[in-house]
Amino acid sequence: MSKEFSLQTKIALPILTITFLALGLLTYFSASTSFQTAKADAEFKVSKSAEAFANAFKAELDASLMVAQQIEAYLGTLRHQSHKPRADVNAVLKSMLIQAPSVFGVWATFEPDAFDGKDAQYLGQPGYEKIGGFGPYWNRSGENGALTWENDINYDGEFYVAPKKAGRRILTEPYYDEVNGKNLLMTSAAAPLFENNLMKGVVGVDLLLAQLEKQIAAVKPYDTSVGYLISDHFNYVTNPVPDLVGKPVNLPFANEEFKKALQAGSLLLKFGTDPQTQQEILNILVPVSIPYSNTHWGVLISTPVKTVLASAYSLLWNQLIVFAICLLVMGAAVYIISRRISRRFTGLTQSLEQSENVLTSAIDQLSRAGQNLAQSATESAASIEETVASLEEMTSMVQMNAGNAKEAARLSSDSNQSAERGNTEMGSLVGAMTEISDSSRKIAEINSVIDDLAFQTNLLALNASVEAARAGEHGKGFAVVAEAVRTLAQKSASAAKDINVLINDSIEKVQRGSQKAESSNSNLKEIVESVRKVSHLNGEISSASNEQSTGIQQISKAMNSLDQSIQTNAASAEEISATVQEILNQALVMKKVVTEMNSVVHGN
Repeated sequence: MSKEFSLQTKIALPILTITFLALGLLTYFSASTSFQTAKADAEFKVSKSAEAFANAFKAELDASLMVAQQIEAYLGTLRHQSHKPRADVNAVLKSMLIQAPSVFGVWATFEPDAFDGKDAQYLGQPGYEKIGGFGPYWNRSGENGALTWENDINYDGEFYVAPKKAGRRILTEPYYDEVNGKNLLMTSAAAPLFENNLMKGVVGVDLLLAQLEKQIAAVKPYDTSVGYLISDHFNYVTNPVPDLVGKPVNLPFANEEFKKALQAGSLLLKFGTDPQTQQEILNILVPVSIPYSNTHWGVLISTPVKTVLASAYSLLWNQLIVFAICLLVMGAAVYIISRRISRRFTGLTQSLEQSENVLTSAIDQLSRAGQNLAQSATESAASIEETVASLEEMTSMVQMNAGNAKEAARLSSDSNQSAERGNTEMGSLVGAMTEISDSSRKIAEINSVIDDLAFQTNLLALNASVEAARAGEHGKGFAVVAEAVRTLAQKSASAAKDINVLINDSIEKVQRGSQKAESSNSNLKEIVESVRKVSHLNGEISSASNEQSTGIQQISKAMNSLDQSIQTNAASAEEISATVQEILNQALVMKKVVTEMNSVVHGN
């Protein structure tokens, strides 16, 4: 069963969804535009920085090669002179070095005896101790860049072999050369000297790569940008990692594309991902044409894209914050508004529901009441008919009771007289019993005197027996008489005691009889009083029975009228019940509508 949402949810959900989608699309397009703009700006900025350095490097290279060209031209003027002073050549080279501050050294290396044919004459002279060939080399290897000269002939060096082999002006690959005891990394712009198609030697200028490294390290379109100078053989001329200088370039992506672009002298810009660091990188290669050759060096600027897009990411975060704030504000506003609307509908539906419940309950009660009324009316009509019949029977019974009450009143009067006579006789009986009790007490007193006399006689007989015993033989006859007297005294005392017991028992019985007689006398008095009241009540009953007979006749007439009214009410109650049933059906329809409204407002 699918869940039905509440009215508040139905209002808020579409609005928030549309708002979320609208803000999301706006943020997406804005962020996309920002990233595209940031990339375009980065491309422009990095390209301009690389091109600026490339132009500066080319200008410096042009100037250096111009020096080499000037040396070549100067030495070319000496071809047809028979006198070729080496000192003049040294002076000219020194002058040229002074005029080119960016150049580390200028030099010329001639094949054996190719300059003046006097190599053997110069051997052993100052500056030519080891070899007599001519290879003047002016450089700035002295203290604080002071100029120094040496006769440096190295036919195996890169600076000599490469242009000799190429047969044209070249810019050599980076190489290390020991100058004045220092191992320096440099490159040389060199040109071969030809005379009659025979190579006589090589002239050139040296450029220190340390200086180039400082210059290209300063090329930072972004703080994280790294610049490289690449030779026409696609080797590093400069690299922040010294061990990689002179080594083949190995870019993390599109390496061959950059290599081909350098060979073709084409600018190439590429976004790619470093597989080791998983970092996106922007690489741009700007070619630098080597004068008087068909080769190119290149300026490569590598920049992490996260740096390039830092401003775009910052803007994106700001946009996301604004997006979240707008969504929260919109959500709060929609929540408040939808809640108010929902509350109003809730209040309405609750009121309708309460009214519907009250109405249904009232209609149900009314229906039951109507049904009960109709049933009660029918039952009442039957009961009233029975009641009327009962009243008629009651009338005859009341009349009979009235006659019986009169007879009871007469009998009560006779009973009252008999009770009064019994009461008088009972009073006489109580007096006689009192006299018997008094006589019994007197007899008891007399018997007590007899008992005392018997006790005294017994005591005297006992004393006489004692005295007779003292007299001996003379007293035996007296002792017999005394014993007989004592025996009689004892029997008298015993008889007196028995009489006393009987008298006390008689007194007790007389007292109980007297008490019962008094109680009977009291009861007779109460009976007399009750009989009087009964006689009086019987008279009142007789009178009331006559009045009841008259009232019952009137009630019987009223009951007949009430029976007709009840029958009329029964018919009306049936009509009311039918009307109530129709209203109940309408209330059920109303309840269904309220249920549907509740479903809309609150959901399932």
